[in-house]
Amino acid sequence: MTKLSHNLGMKVFACFLVIITGFISLFSGLGVLSAGENGFYGAQPLRYAETTYCQRTTLSYANSVMTWFNDNESPTEIKNWFSPEKTNFRFELVYGDEVAFSTYDAKDPSAAFVGEYQFSLYYDYRSAEKKADSTFETNGQTTENAFYEEPILATIRCYVVEPLTVSDNYWISYRLYQILYDLHMQLIPILLCSSLLLAVALIYLLCAAGHQERTEEIVCNLQDRIPLDVYLGIVALLFGCIFSIGYPGFTFNIHTLLFWCAIIVFVEILLLAALMTCATRLKLGKYFYQHTITYKVLHWGWKLFAAVFGTGVDALKALPAMWKVAVAWLVISSVYVGGGFGAVLLNLALMFVFCLIASQAQKLQKGGEALAKGKLNHKIDTKGMFSMFRKHGENLNSISKGFSIALDQKMKSEHLKTELITNVSHDIKTPLTSIINYVDLLKKEGLEGQAAEYIEVLDRQSRRLKKLTEDLVEASKASTGNLKVHLTPTDMGELVAQAVAEYEERLEKAHLEVVLNGLESPTFAMVDGNLTWRVLSNLLSNACKYSQANTRLYIDIGKETDLVTVSMKNISKDALNIPVEELMERFVRGDSSRHTEGSGLGLNIAQSLVGLQKGKFSLEIEGDLFKAYVKFPAAEPPAPPAEEPTEEKPLTDVTEEITE
Repeated sequence: MTKLSHNLGMKVFACFLVIITGFISLFSGLGVLSAGENGFYGAQPLRYAETTYCQRTTLSYANSVMTWFNDNESPTEIKNWFSPEKTNFRFELVYGDEVAFSTYDAKDPSAAFVGEYQFSLYYDYRSAEKKADSTFETNGQTTENAFYEEPILATIRCYVVEPLTVSDNYWISYRLYQILYDLHMQLIPILLCSSLLLAVALIYLLCAAGHQERTEEIVCNLQDRIPLDVYLGIVALLFGCIFSIGYPGFTFNIHTLLFWCAIIVFVEILLLAALMTCATRLKLGKYFYQHTITYKVLHWGWKLFAAVFGTGVDALKALPAMWKVAVAWLVISSVYVGGGFGAVLLNLALMFVFCLIASQAQKLQKGGEALAKGKLNHKIDTKGMFSMFRKHGENLNSISKGFSIALDQKMKSEHLKTELITNVSHDIKTPLTSIINYVDLLKKEGLEGQAAEYIEVLDRQSRRLKKLTEDLVEASKASTGNLKVHLTPTDMGELVAQAVAEYEERLEKAHLEVVLNGLESPTFAMVDGNLTWRVLSNLLSNACKYSQANTRLYIDIGKETDLVTVSMKNISKDALNIPVEELMERFVRGDSSRHTEGSGLGLNIAQSLVGLQKGKFSLEIEGDLFKAYVKFPAAEPPAPPAEEPTEEKPLTDVTEEITE
């Protein structure tokens, strides 16, 4: 079923509804204002001669009289136009206090005074010069017209016959007056209903703009493809043309009414079309402003400016690398400085070539710097370069591609290595568990002599192999980031103290004295408690295995700006004859031999676990002094849990409880 917003028939109906209701709303609103202006909502409405309808019609007649007199129309023609058989309008042309021309009969009681208007008169109808075609009688005297040397101010006194006797403009305005009076109580409900329907239909059209039955996407029609600024310019031009050819005022005659009705309908269609296309363009996003001539011109101008500016900047930056070309250009410029117009063109051409060379050299330089920083995906745009620069750029792109392939292969190899370690460790774990269980059973048999020694060796080596397997799995998980990390504010002093307490027995067995510093006040860091405990456990285990007996193990906790540092310092019982970097690698121990216990994975695992917590792990060696540093981001102490309010019981309830 087609959506309502996609239905073409509904859209057409809504368009007609908007035009009709807009037309009705406008005229009903004007009717309400006019009814209030003419006292229809009061106790006594105005007489027709006092209404704005009569006054506007009178003004149009007065303008006609002024125009005909200034155009030197024949007085006979003027009297013919305003004869009682053709119009209800009467007037007097007055110079000062003297009536020069009149169609008004003071003895006629039906002629009601409407108003008077002044205008500049350029013809004298009382001149003594004789003109056969311009002579007429006024109050029994013969008068001819002639030019004034300077225009004089004349007055037109206007009257209307009541009741109306002929069908003229007064009759049309009177009919409108009667219709408005009959409907003035219904105009407000009509205005409200038509405005509501207009709003509903307009909202529907704005929602349906751009939708069609065949697709869910927004589709542009013919007017939507016109650039928006051009479209709005055409609409503004049409509005200008409409009001430039319109009547200067509103007069009540059939031609004026039809003219303004047509104008209103046309304006409604223009506004509705403009709103619809703006709604469609807004739904398309950037199409609203990007599909304009102004945007394209500004965008093209900005690109041109950026290209020129960028070329200039690249040329200036590349000057140290292109000094030979610069010197050659300057020498040639100095030689041909007085060579006329041809020399100037040659210099400009050389300068352009120099800028291109400098820009291309700069691109190659940036490409090399990007590769040096490890940005293997960086590609140099070799389009438009000179041959020698293009080949160099293609070579750099090939190097980048080769590095990317090598890096992918290395990552794949590391992934396969990690999977191999995990799978092999898992496969070893099952038979190793069986070996350890059977060794435990043999130990319970009470074997003596050489057999007991063999059982002890098997027990020690199987447990060592088990520890190695567990370390391998843990190192694999830590290096690949397959461990879940939950960072919370943790008191590092309390965590270190707990770890030392766990290793107290092993430390005493290794004859190590622990010196803890920095426990005076809580120091919080953003860490995962379980992972950090493993790090501390590996470092303490490492100290127990490789420290000189009867020495001290110093553990310091401190805070530096935004970092919390935990350091461990101990004296090695064997010479530290390898670099610090190698100690961080897998399967490496400080004595470079394989006869002591341990897998050589402890420091590597600790480094991986610290990295997962966004911390930093480092080592230092000074002679036989071994130093390990662990740094984590500092954190604010967690807020104490809110205490639940205790409900106070009345004294009588407490007494009852005590009694019970």
